[in-house]
Amino acid sequence: MNFTKDQQIVMLHDAARASSMDGHIVSEPPPSTMAERVMTWFGGRKNTPRKNSYLYLDSVDACFFYSNFGTPTVTFTARWSCGAKDLDRLADAAELIKTMLQNMKAQTEKVEAPKNEEVKQDAV
Repeated sequence: MNFTKDQQIVMLHDAARASSMDGHIVSEPPPSTMAERVMTWFGGRKNTPRKNSYLYLDSVDACFFYSNFGTPTVTFTARWSCGAKDLDRLADAAELIKTMLQNMKAQTEKVEAPKNEEVKQDAV
């Protein structure tokens, strides 16, 4: 399903808050972080609403967004050097990514639910 820009902003905000992340969502300025740029390789546009996060790590950059088909998506870039202290916390970042993607999916289901009810009632 395609969602409007305003719907995506609200859904990303609510998913981020449910994932214990701040609710700051951007769609402007154009992508500047590496993860935002990678987002544009996978269907995102320069004005695609997105939630950026470092996932509480020093060397990570993540960009959460809805694909052209409304699919919860994340792009992820990272850099570590030998002895990096946050490398041991990578499993925690993976869990946070899973949580955020699941919460983004829950938001899509919440928005789609009224439309699904309309279709069911029209069929009766």
